Formats: sequence, C-alpha cells, structure tokens
Amino acid sequence: MPSCSSVVVQNLVHLASTLKLPVAYKISELRPHDEGGQAGNGDASPGPAQRSFLVIVHVLGDHAFKKYLQHCSGSDLMLFRGLLLRVRRAAAGFPAYALT
Repeated sequence: MPSCSSVVVQNLVHLASTLKLPVAYKISELRPHDEGGQAGNGDASPGPAQRSFLVIVHVLGDHAFKKYLQHCSGSDLMLFRGLLLRVRRAAAGFPAYALT
C-alpha cells in the first residue's frame, strides 16, 4: 500500500497529465554519498529499500497554474514553477515510496 505522501505526488502527476498541462519532470537518483554517507568507509551499497530520488517538476506555461487550481482538491499538492521533491524508498518489505 503506497504511503500518503506518495499518493499526493501521484495525484499531482496524474492531474497534470489528465489536464494536458505543459509540465516537465526530471528524476535523478541520489547516491549514498549524496545523502551524507561516506564513500570508502566500508559502507555497503544501498539496497532497494534505501534508494532516494530527486524529482523536479517544472511548469512550462503560466496558464497551467490556473487550470490546475480549478481542478485540484484541498488535499492535492500545490503546483509551483520549479518544485523539487525528494522521494525516499520506504523501509524494507514495503514497496511504496515516501516523500521526504
């Protein structure tokens, strides 16, 4: 079962797609040393449960904000011109991702 925060991100992407908004996404995986880990100290490589990603949501047209606001609910994530989300894989045994 996905976490609440991952559902919020999924809803933003789904609504932007459904409304055909001019939005671009860029996803980059964070390596362990990008998150404060120390390379070369014997730390094991992160398993799937330890993966983190940065997701950049870039709105390409001003009209997208008005259209998004007309269709989103109070529980939806707000849309910003350059929105940066850090998504972290949930604990071992859980397939969902969490927004951090």
